[in-house]
Amino acid sequence: MGYSTKASDWKVAGAASLGGGAILGAGAWTFMLQSRHANYSGFFVFLGAGLGAGGSLNGASAPNLRTGHLNWSDIHCESAFSAEDLNLSMGRLTTGSAGLAVGYGLCYLTAFSFSQIWFESQSCNGLSVGVGAVAATTAGMWKHLSDGVLQPD
Repeated sequence: MGYSTKASDWKVAGAASLGGGAILGAGAWTFMLQSRHANYSGFFVFLGAGLGAGGSLNGASAPNLRTGHLNWSDIHCESAFSAEDLNLSMGRLTTGSAGLAVGYGLCYLTAFSFSQIWFESQSCNGLSVGVGAVAATTAGMWKHLSDGVLQPD
């Protein structure tokens, strides 16, 4: 079990982002994904370019105030996938956020290969820490950064 194990119980939490633009824009958004079934946790970056306005430098999703742990969003999978499948897959990210120290962001994630859709327009919304205001829709690629440690839900 691990990096190559296909699962459909994935969760995602935002880790950091940097992006901006004026009509044309680009950015890098980092997420932590984990699956209990696959016994895997890892950090991925989505590198995208597209249409956008504004700019932001955001940190991690604000913690869940009830538990103190990361604020996870469930991913509703179209097809079971592994971390290995997600690495270098194509995708889309649509976001809108505003904040000064603490803000709120909307983020919708998609990942697919030439033959499979892993997940489509999955929300990863919530409070975050950072600065900026941005609205963007980008197309790009998912890239595995490093393995992580399974976190409490």
